Amino acid sequence: QPPPSPPPPSPQPPPSPPPPPPPSPHPPPSPPPPDVTPPTWSTGFPRSSNVGSDSFDLELSLDEPGTVYVVCLAASAARPSSAEIKSGTGSGGAAALYSQSISMGSDSHVPIKVAGLQSQVSYTAYLVAEDDHEFPNMQVSVSDVSVTTTDQNVPRFLYFTPEASAGTSVKELTLKVALDEPGAVYYA
Repeated sequence: QPPPSPPPPSPQPPPSPPPPPPPSPHPPPSPPPPDVTPPTWSTGFPRSSNVGSDSFDLELSLDEPGTVYVVCLAASAARPSSAEIKSGTGSGGAAALYSQSISMGSDSHVPIKVAGLQSQVSYTAYLVAEDDHEFPNMQVSVSDVSVTTTDQNVPRFLYFTPEASAGTSVKELTLKVALDEPGAVYYA
């Protein structure tokens, strides 16, 4: 008789997984906290320059990239809110004489021209900025820049009459002058 067959091998348990790596002596870095600070104006900004008879420049600079919203209103108009400026209107939704939004880089100097204004009129430009983060932070306080456009008209003489005293040599001469607006007359 043939020898008895050996018993079937018993199933081997699967190999155990390798042990987890030892903990790192330094935990992984945390994500940075969300930015909750709105941009601020660089020192001396916003400001006006190149004031003319129907326009002026606004000079802008922020401490971080973002968008600046501007509306220009008559100086007597009510101060708009940040949300109204962002929507391009004056207080209570009043029409703005000028509105614009400008994208800016960090610490970049950006001039914009506010145009289409009237001569010798006082205006106020209202500005607000927000950063360009995923959830933008808008300035709560509205900034303003006031300007009065210049006079574009040269004064005209209404009359100019030289008068010398009768019977005397011309050592004395009186000039009678009238202008069509307040001004000064220079002579030599």
